[in-house]
Amino acid sequence: MLYDPRKEIDKAQAIQNFNKLIDGSKPFRIEVKQFKRTLNQNDFWHLCIDYAATQMQVTKRYMSDEIFKRYYNKDIFEVVKTMRSGKQYKDLKSSKELTVEQMAIALTRVINGLREDAEIVLPDPDQRKYQMECEIEVEKNKYRL
Repeated sequence: MLYDPRKEIDKAQAIQNFNKLIDGSKPFRIEVKQFKRTLNQNDFWHLCIDYAATQMQVTKRYMSDEIFKRYYNKDIFEVVKTMRSGKQYKDLKSSKELTVEQMAIALTRVINGLREDAEIVLPDPDQRKYQMECEIEVEKNKYRL
């Protein structure tokens, strides 16, 4: 359950549930919810991926992993992981692991980069009308993604 500590009703419910848990016999975990990127950023991120993929005629997966993450934002997304054998390999973070600031940087790089490199004009986050036009274009070409 997720509670907002700024609301008295949520505090009361959290205390009540906590008391039930400590009186029980099963193990439990208490976590602090860390909100990373915003929902608006997430929606915008996926709109940009979908629209750019339709314009370049590539899959969403390719656009996301190879263009958005590796080409424009390698320093933010690429991580080195280690197998049990000790061998290291490069992998990509999910965008859900980013902070609000990292997501803003990544989006800015992609918008500017695709404009310069591929002449694809992605909407800025505050251009709602153009975002809607992009959404319509994505819907028309959804079968290609």
